Amino acid sequence: MSAILLLPVGVHVPTGKVVAPDEVERGNACNCECVFCGAPLQARQGELIVEYFAHQAKAVDDENICPATVERCIFWMAKKVFDEGDTIALPDFQYTLENLVYRIKKSYDITEAKTLEYTLEYFPEINTANSEIRVKLKIRNHPLVVVISYVDRTPMLEESSIHVSLNVLVELLEGRSKGFKEAMSRILLQHTEAKKWIYHSRQRQEKCEQHFEGLVELEKLKAEEAAQARKAQQEQEWAEERQRAEERRKIRSVPVEIQRVQKEQALERVKERVSELVAVVEELYESGVLAGKRCETCLVTRNHNINKCEYCGDEQHEIFMLNKAALANLYSKYYCANYGSRSLKVLPVFSKFEFIE
Repeated sequence: MSAILLLPVGVHVPTGKVVAPDEVERGNACNCECVFCGAPLQARQGELIVEYFAHQAKAVDDENICPATVERCIFWMAKKVFDEGDTIALPDFQYTLENLVYRIKKSYDITEAKTLEYTLEYFPEINTANSEIRVKLKIRNHPLVVVISYVDRTPMLEESSIHVSLNVLVELLEGRSKGFKEAMSRILLQHTEAKKWIYHSRQRQEKCEQHFEGLVELEKLKAEEAAQARKAQQEQEWAEERQRAEERRKIRSVPVEIQRVQKEQALERVKERVSELVAVVEELYESGVLAGKRCETCLVTRNHNINKCEYCGDEQHEIFMLNKAALANLYSKYYCANYGSRSLKVLPVFSKFEFIE
């Protein structure tokens, strides 16, 4: 055993009980022996320093080594705490399920935090334990396993069980503060911060799993419907492309001169429509309107307080701030954005715009 390891418990020889240093006389008069090696102890107590047991002089040496470890010291104090206690605070428990395929994650409330009476059914052999013990309690005639181990070594169990962080308990012991027994009692029995559920009632978890499977199935159906919709959309696009190809084939049969005239006429009509769209914006700006709504269907801009487009009747729009910066090179912007052709498809005839206050 390391010379600096402080023993938090000892065996009181007259009574055979495991005791803390503050429960017996000071010094060698404590009449206690080591729970690990049986060597006589002395209780060291003080107003400011930590209370602990230490082996009496020459009680242990290189030939008589005490098997005490930090973990075993904690387990002995844990046994004392569980022996003397009768209620335990249990944390709340959320059972979280996740499906990575459909990106679904849901947490279910299995139980709320509560404090319940218990009886100690079994405490394992301590002097051969290494870094984990499993204490068995009975609560309302139901078994509960309390696993005390390091966080990175939490076991997976399929019985009602909670985990208590040995990391926290080791920090507590090595901190060498007074009142170690009371602090251990708070962590093991009174508080829930260092505890978490490993496993709870399987019946409740099965209900959660059934509900979650329903959510996954619903998401699966949605994904299948979306895939079918994408397929239908793709087929429609292919059909439209075939139609355009057929139209191009027919156009190639028209005399070149007729095509040239038609293209020039179409281009002039596009330019005319761009000018009409720009004129509407300029008229709004000159009327003192600061913001307009540009229709996403016919691309005509209207006063921001008018909900429905006066030309195509659509309500979908984009807010368009009316200022000098926005109006600069507006014709070129509209022309390059193909606003003229897009507007013509919706509004072959553009009636005079009337501003409405």
